Amino acid sequence: MLLPTSRSAPGLSRGSIVALAAAALFAGILPTIQPVPGQAPAKAQADAKSKGRLFITASLRYKPDGQDEEVKKHGLIIAIDPVSGKWTKLAEGNAGRVSPDGEMLLFSRGRESGIWDVDTRQGNAPAKISEKGGRPIWSPDGKHIVTTEQELLPKEEGKKRTKPAWKDETWKMDADGRNPVKLAIPDTDSVQDWSPDGKWFVTCSDRHEPYGHGYQLYVMKTDGTQQRRLTKGGLNCYARFSPDGKKIAYTRQTAKEGNSIWVADVDGKNARELIKEENLASPDSAFWSPDGKQLAVTMFDWTLNEQGRRTVGDPNDANFRIAIMNADGSNRREMKLAGAKFVFVGSLGDWR
Repeated sequence: MLLPTSRSAPGLSRGSIVALAAAALFAGILPTIQPVPGQAPAKAQADAKSKGRLFITASLRYKPDGQDEEVKKHGLIIAIDPVSGKWTKLAEGNAGRVSPDGEMLLFSRGRESGIWDVDTRQGNAPAKISEKGGRPIWSPDGKHIVTTEQELLPKEEGKKRTKPAWKDETWKMDADGRNPVKLAIPDTDSVQDWSPDGKWFVTCSDRHEPYGHGYQLYVMKTDGTQQRRLTKGGLNCYARFSPDGKKIAYTRQTAKEGNSIWVADVDGKNARELIKEENLASPDSAFWSPDGKQLAVTMFDWTLNEQGRRTVGDPNDANFRIAIMNADGSNRREMKLAGAKFVFVGSLGDWR
């Protein structure tokens, strides 16, 4: 989630502005895949393939088959049929992205643990493919990936930053992790998505004040040229190209209005708000359905601390959930998870 405590001073990583303490607590390392309660049968899985599946990092509470006691599992990457809500555990990790053909999931286990892959249908054990950190992002042809490694630069206590807070390195490699090459992407920018035509990146940039929490979105060629700015003001992140490459969905945050989901043309024009924070119910991020007709939105509820600031303390009180809505923001409805309840939902999802 954006901004865990202070609405006017977000200072978290652009690659993982989700509640870092919660993510660290919930992240797991066990490389196993197993069926779970609510797992779809063969026909349902075939139907899900035609509609696509949601792939998210989550913590869940459920009763395993044959057990009477409810368990809580953290740091799971799961695949969900958005129609039935049936789900399957794929791995334990975070920041997962799925290949264009839907067959392979790449994910992270933290900066020091590299990039891993797992087959989304065959059930093989996850395998480490690269020592590079960051969130892996697929090329549209499925042959390459890019990832941005981020370093938070030190800051003098009590003083305002006068330079960018983050130093980034963007690497391109083969889909199996081989042949890494550093790209000429500005060291203020992290790559958030790769356009369907393969020619453009959308990046989240820390090149503007207030450094460390004034992130703006840019579109640029994959060699770092022809840069153009998409957003102004606020904090902007979690950018995703639509399947046709004509629009970009992203999360925007301001101190006054809180979190909201926006969609703009790839040239930055016709930006409009689709869903905004209302009362304490807040959108966190959005990602497109395979046909571009819908968006999945991760959501949660803030609580107010003693100082009256919005915060997320106990995740059990945050009502983490996923809403499905039309691409124009209409017909929003909550997706129900079969046989389980969300304890936590990560911001960085996928729909393939």
